[in-house]
Amino acid sequence: MSITIHIDSELEQRLYQLSAKQGLEVEHFIEQLLKNEVQNSPTEEEELVAKISQGASEEKWKRFHELKKLRIAEKLSSVEHQELIAVYDEIEAVHADRMFHLVQLSKIKNVPVLQLMDEFDLKPRQDV
Repeated sequence: MSITIHIDSELEQRLYQLSAKQGLEVEHFIEQLLKNEVQNSPTEEEELVAKISQGASEEKWKRFHELKKLRIAEKLSSVEHQELIAVYDEIEAVHADRMFHLVQLSKIKNVPVLQLMDEFDLKPRQDV
């Protein structure tokens, strides 16, 4: 396969220098660079899996549970109540993002969302 690209002269000179340094023809050097870049780039599936695997931080959950305990004990100030709402909203936003990515992955893999939820061991938290 042949692809034509237009680059500025500075980049061209740099490519020639680097390829000469490695004892390669510039075409082979560029091919090697591209192969390395493509091979090291995550696939769309891998990117989605990474996004699905990112939940709310432990710090966020810890603060949520601290505030929740205060609310249950009826010792939550109005400022803390607003913080509880904000923390809960942030956690829910993270969950919504994860579900969005889970749906995208299910479309790519052509499998039901519930199957993927099982594969990722995603279950509703009982401590919310």
